[in-house]
Amino acid sequence: LAVILLCSWSAFFLPRPKEGGIMIEAVRDGNVQILGPLAGLLSGETIDLGEGGRTNVIKYENGSLRMISANCPGGDCMRARPISDAGGVIICAPHRLAVRLASAAKPHVDSVSY
Repeated sequence: LAVILLCSWSAFFLPRPKEGGIMIEAVRDGNVQILGPLAGLLSGETIDLGEGGRTNVIKYENGSLRMISANCPGGDCMRARPISDAGGVIICAPHRLAVRLASAAKPHVDSVSY
């Protein structure tokens, strides 16, 4: 019982991988594009995900990604909270785009996620 308790408590105190083990994925119309590791970005760096007249630009700053430019109606994706951990998602529904941070160990996308 003590071993089980110790193992469960250690899960809360062990360091979790932040940027080094996180990949950036962009999914548009069901097509997955791995953009690379989050740790490979420099502060202030931007990634243009525009395509076919649709403008979407994400920016890496202070350890997180956020949408800084989009020409979609409403602009909800630009008001979304910045993402910094695996599982974080920014969605631009009018442009059918999702930007997701995924663990490098399992950078896959399933149909339920989006």
